Amino acid sequence: MCNCIEKTEQRYKEHLKENNKTFKEIEDFEVGFTNKAFLMSSCKTEIVLPIEVSWEHRAKSGRVSTKRKVSSFTMSYCPFCGEKKGD
Repeated sequence: MCNCIEKTEQRYKEHLKENNKTFKEIEDFEVGFTNKAFLMSSCKTEIVLPIEVSWEHRAKSGRVSTKRKVSSFTMSYCPFCGEKKGD
Protein backbone atom coordinates (compact mmCIF):
# COMPACT_ATOMS: atom_id res chain seq x y z
CA MET A 1 0.00 0.00 0.00
CA CYS A 2 1.16 3.52 -0.76
CA ASN A 3 2.00 6.19 1.78
CA CYS A 4 0.74 9.13 -0.30
CA ILE A 5 -1.20 10.71 2.56
CA GLU A 6 1.90 11.10 4.73
CA LYS A 7 4.07 12.15 1.76
CA THR A 8 1.53 14.77 0.64
CA GLU A 9 1.22 16.21 4.14
CA GLN A 10 5.01 16.43 4.44
CA ARG A 11 5.43 17.99 0.98
CA TYR A 12 2.79 20.61 1.76
CA LYS A 13 4.52 21.43 5.05
CA GLU A 14 7.80 21.93 3.16
CA HIS A 15 5.99 24.05 0.56
CA LEU A 16 4.57 26.31 3.28
CA LYS A 17 7.98 26.71 4.96
CA GLU A 18 9.57 27.71 1.66
CA ASN A 19 6.83 29.84 0.10
CA ASN A 20 4.68 31.34 2.84
CA LYS A 21 6.23 34.10 4.95
CA THR A 22 3.98 33.26 7.90
CA PHE A 23 5.50 29.78 8.21
CA LYS A 24 9.13 30.58 7.27
CA GLU A 25 9.99 31.63 10.81
CA ILE A 26 7.97 28.99 12.67
CA GLU A 27 10.13 26.07 13.73
CA ASP A 28 7.46 23.46 14.36
CA PHE A 29 3.91 23.27 13.04
CA GLU A 30 1.62 20.42 12.08
CA VAL A 31 0.00 19.79 8.70
CA GLY A 32 -2.63 17.12 8.29
CA PHE A 33 -5.78 16.27 6.40
CA THR A 34 -8.89 16.76 8.49
CA ASN A 35 -10.77 13.98 6.77
CA LYS A 36 -8.54 11.01 7.43
CA ALA A 37 -9.09 8.04 9.68
CA PHE A 38 -7.11 5.12 11.01
CA LEU A 39 -8.93 2.00 9.87
CA MET A 40 -8.62 -0.90 12.28
CA SER A 41 -9.33 -3.47 9.56
CA SER A 42 -6.28 -2.49 7.50
CA CYS A 43 -4.16 -0.74 10.19
CA LYS A 44 -3.62 2.13 7.75
CA THR A 45 -4.55 5.79 7.63
CA GLU A 46 -6.93 6.56 4.79
CA ILE A 47 -8.76 9.56 3.43
CA VAL A 48 -12.48 9.44 4.10
CA LEU A 49 -15.08 11.34 2.14
CA PRO A 50 -17.90 12.60 4.35
CA ILE A 51 -21.41 12.74 2.92
CA GLU A 52 -24.29 14.57 4.56
CA VAL A 53 -27.99 13.81 4.22
CA SER A 54 -30.50 16.39 5.41
CA TRP A 55 -34.29 16.32 5.42
CA GLU A 56 -37.25 18.08 6.93
CA HIS A 57 -38.93 16.19 9.74
CA ARG A 58 -42.49 16.95 10.74
CA ALA A 59 -43.31 16.10 14.36
CA LYS A 60 -46.76 14.99 15.48
CA SER A 61 -47.29 18.50 16.80
CA GLY A 62 -46.80 19.84 13.27
CA ARG A 63 -43.47 21.47 14.06
CA VAL A 64 -40.94 21.11 11.21
CA SER A 65 -37.25 20.73 11.91
CA THR A 66 -34.25 19.90 9.79
CA LYS A 67 -32.52 16.62 10.54
CA ARG A 68 -28.98 15.73 9.43
CA LYS A 69 -26.97 12.54 9.26
CA VAL A 70 -23.32 12.31 8.26
CA SER A 71 -21.67 9.13 7.01
CA SER A 72 -18.28 8.58 5.44
CA PHE A 73 -16.93 6.60 2.52
CA THR A 74 -13.45 5.22 2.19
CA MET A 75 -11.91 5.08 -1.24
CA SER A 76 -10.99 1.93 -3.14
CA TYR A 77 -8.11 3.74 -4.87
CA CYS A 78 -5.61 6.27 -3.58
CA PRO A 79 -6.77 9.77 -4.61
CA PHE A 80 -3.14 10.79 -5.21
CA CYS A 81 -1.45 7.95 -7.09
CA GLY A 82 -4.39 5.77 -8.14
CA GLU A 83 -3.07 2.61 -6.48
CA LYS A 84 -5.77 0.12 -5.50
CA LYS A 85 -6.16 -0.15 -1.76
CA GLY A 86 -5.57 -3.61 -0.29
CA ASP A 87 -8.23 -5.49 1.62
